[in-house]
Amino acid sequence: MKHERKSRPVRTAHGEYLRMLENRIEEINFMIEDIRKEKIRYFEACQKQRGLTGIDYTADKVMGGGLTLEFSDAMRRIDACTINMNKLIEERDSLKKKRKKLINLYRNEHGSIAKIFYFREVLGYTQEATAEKMGYSVRQIQRIEKKMREE
Repeated sequence: MKHERKSRPVRTAHGEYLRMLENRIEEINFMIEDIRKEKIRYFEACQKQRGLTGIDYTADKVMGGGLTLEFSDAMRRIDACTINMNKLIEERDSLKKKRKKLINLYRNEHGSIAKIFYFREVLGYTQEATAEKMGYSVRQIQRIEKKMREE
């Protein structure tokens, strides 16, 4: 049985930037989903044409947490949610474009450093898989990664 050796990830500035973009995109996706759920709750309350009873966490200390909204207040909150969600969607789309440009830059670059970055940072390949894909030895990959980290 062959022993699978774990190689430590390449930690370059470009890789950190890529991970930052991906983390922010994921964070925005969670925020958008929360806003969608909130809008659904307000829509359902408006369809019943009754007041909305819910929890306003920002008003806990002042009002004790219980909140009743009239139809017009619920509609204003839906509008506010829509505005916030649209801003987040714009930011997410912008970040996705930046991420795609960075990935394409390294995918289409012909230099060994760019290819290693693409295989290791973007695709998450091990050093062994990267070496096999590029026709290098694992030691050569390690040397190139060391130069990448030092830069």
